[in-house]
Amino acid sequence: MDMTKAFRVPFVFLFIACASGSKSPSAGAGGTGGSIATGGSTATGGSTATGGSTATGGSTATGGSTAIGGATGAPDAAAPDASNASDASDAASDATTLAIKGHPTPGKVYPTHDGFTLYVVEEFDQPLDLDSDPIWTWSDALVGATRFGKDAIAFADGKMTITVSQGDTPAGYSVSKTGDVMATHIKGGELRSRYNLFRWGRYEASIKAPTAPGNYILSLFSFRTPHYQEWREIDWELIGSYPKSVSTNLIIGQNMQGWAATAEDPSVTYPFEAQPAMALPTGFDSQAAFHTYAFEALPDHVTFYVDDVPIRTKMTGVGKNNLLVPERSMKAMMNHWVNTDASFGGDPAKTKLPMTGEYDWFRFYRWNDDKNYPCEPVPACLPADDKDLSFNNPNEPGAPTGP
Repeated sequence: MDMTKAFRVPFVFLFIACASGSKSPSAGAGGTGGSIATGGSTATGGSTATGGSTATGGSTATGGSTAIGGATGAPDAAAPDASNASDASDAASDATTLAIKGHPTPGKVYPTHDGFTLYVVEEFDQPLDLDSDPIWTWSDALVGATRFGKDAIAFADGKMTITVSQGDTPAGYSVSKTGDVMATHIKGGELRSRYNLFRWGRYEASIKAPTAPGNYILSLFSFRTPHYQEWREIDWELIGSYPKSVSTNLIIGQNMQGWAATAEDPSVTYPFEAQPAMALPTGFDSQAAFHTYAFEALPDHVTFYVDDVPIRTKMTGVGKNNLLVPERSMKAMMNHWVNTDASFGGDPAKTKLPMTGEYDWFRFYRWNDDKNYPCEPVPACLPADDKDLSFNNPNEPGAPTGP
């Protein structure tokens, strides 16, 4: 893939660096590179961003809990109608009775969040079979200097690890990239949901970055496939160059081939607008300990949290580029990779491999007012464009072997 190729379609991008210093724009967890325009006012402490309308979906609170008991993985009961106040209340209370997808711990009490219902829990207490698990699989993408494979993902001691290491992979067709990719000498990994099943809701994970110098990107994000066709992305990225900071992105693009700082077409411009730093919890260090990273995506805003502290809110349609919150369904993803140069992630010359990123758990809480995603039963309930062109790796039945 030619990463320098120019594009002729509108593309809007938001980069947020929560740091004490400045940094260049993110390459994006989806495996892109370059610098694109930022946009939108922001708000500290989770308050409504300036210049925007009042957020829908209600505020978030952690004043309750969901108890898990009995068997897991059974189909959900019919979702209540959350379009009015009484049914919305019913939807929140039903969180205690719905069967939760994934692999929750029986008997464990999980936090609740007003307006959301816990839908997927992964504790990583047991290994996931990434070729047969109903929710999760692996990607064969090339991102930066790193080719993803199943072997980089491991499960032990109640955690998932993704290790970046030296290893040759030949040039060839990538199923998840839907195109040919170059040869590389670095291997990494990406856990991703099989289908574009998720949309508005709360995504969160407990993550610890590698204690390592040099370049790396360790992520939690949502991303729509096929790759770049309808590019939608919201992400957290922990990066080697800023262990005491975080970066976040919102990306929307149509029919892209990658990411570039400028366009050949002079009518398409990507002005860069620096964002102010946001305060992180006291003593924050992504390498020193596990922290909980979360984002709540709703139709008119996304709020990012570290250890349940809201650090930034982006309102849709506010700012230089009138950036919109991604409106299409997406996959949930977690990956670990290194970049080709020092423009994002750190200095590759100082990188020492192997390095390992750790995930203690993942949770997704669906927004009670979203009547379409997630749906049941998967994949039969999904529209064709959410599943038919959404292959992830060559082990999947029916996966293409070339363009």
